[in-house]
Amino acid sequence: MKMIARVTGMKRSKGITEKGQPYDSTKLYIETQFQESQDMCGFATEEYTYGTSENYEKLLASGVKAPFNAEIDLNVVTNGKAAKQIVVNVVPVFEKTKNS
Repeated sequence: MKMIARVTGMKRSKGITEKGQPYDSTKLYIETQFQESQDMCGFATEEYTYGTSENYEKLLASGVKAPFNAEIDLNVVTNGKAAKQIVVNVVPVFEKTKNS
């Protein structure tokens, strides 16, 4: 699934746990619209997994600064009990200035 959304923040995490297990991930915080109802309106920021810390470095190298708009590709994955969406690709959308 593709969508255009606002990435409000991103976080990388890499290291080794106390039990010796390595971990390496990037989390994106994406503005997500509430389901329309009489009790909710507007947006919330949801956490999405986006691969390893290498993806964080790639985004920084592209010149983005949070918050930024992006075209985001999502896949649905499951562990057999619950499904969740993960980000598989992010393409920042750079706004053109009036002088370009």
